[in-house]
Amino acid sequence: MASEQSERRSPVGAAAPHRGIDVIIAAYNAETTLLETLDSVLAQDVPGLRVFVVDDGSTDGTAATVASVREQWSNVHYLRRENSGTCSVPRNDGMTVADAPLVCFFDADDLMPPGRLAHQVAVIGRRPGVVAVVGDYRNFRDGVDFAATHFESCPELLQEWAQRGDTEVLELDEATFKRVIVPNNFSITGTVLYRRAVVDEVGRFDATLPSAEDFDLLWRVAARGTVAVTRFESMRRRLHGGNMTRKSSRMFRNRARSRLKIAAGERDPAVRRALYRHAAQCLAAAALADIQAGEGVGFQPMLAAVRLGVRHGCVPWRGLALWPRRLAGRALRTMRGEGARLGAPVTRA
Repeated sequence: MASEQSERRSPVGAAAPHRGIDVIIAAYNAETTLLETLDSVLAQDVPGLRVFVVDDGSTDGTAATVASVREQWSNVHYLRRENSGTCSVPRNDGMTVADAPLVCFFDADDLMPPGRLAHQVAVIGRRPGVVAVVGDYRNFRDGVDFAATHFESCPELLQEWAQRGDTEVLELDEATFKRVIVPNNFSITGTVLYRRAVVDEVGRFDATLPSAEDFDLLWRVAARGTVAVTRFESMRRRLHGGNMTRKSSRMFRNRARSRLKIAAGERDPAVRRALYRHAAQCLAAAALADIQAGEGVGFQPMLAAVRLGVRHGCVPWRGLALWPRRLAGRALRTMRGEGARLGAPVTRA
């Protein structure tokens, strides 16, 4: 269980905050990015903002970084726990002490654009049936933003928006939410604002899922009401070598695992089949990622993908067709490398 270290000090020159919205940041060895992240969150112009940093057993200067911020801000709180190796456990620990009616989960290396929380609070405040608000986001690397936002890579979402007309906020009922999000996941942890009561009702993050736990939580929350999707860019997502989602093979395996868990309890046959199809595609992608990384031939995940596809009528034919080509390409690269090492000519195919 996490332990809290928090003194009640007001931001310099500011009144004590009123409870309104909690931001929970899970952090592990985040000293190089956490200060910038906290600055972006604390710059949000919303009343009653509180920030809970849950340190998942860091061995660097993460604690010192938070301590320096807390010298000026009473609404920043620090909790430390033994390392769990996941994002779910520290986030759930944060929920045990955070009790505002609205809650947002944020990563310790991403940035929150100005006005984000105010915008989402306004959206959910005007719509009593909305249980969560999802915003767009933009990736950046080494300080340079990508040209396109994430929503621009989500054709089903854009099609739904086009059919509704030019509106800033798209309200999705449960059935529409499921139909749109399965083929192209438009959400990610840091872009969502939740009603706290609904998260408590459906259960918090599933700590048995190493990743894709955010998809699982939002899926369960969506069953309790309407999900509002807004074009407002709600996060700048930092890409670097340490991102969990950059570890491709493991990411695809975990994504498949989360879809299979959801499919097991899904009552709609069409949605269930779509989940199985996506899980099979993820397993095939994991096999190809194994080959690309030189970590085996991807036999086990490809076999699992084919078995799943045969059982549910959704064989990932494209991935299956790419598999022998990737294997042949890797063999050829290996031969060329060995030939170059020995100084022998290698005939090009």
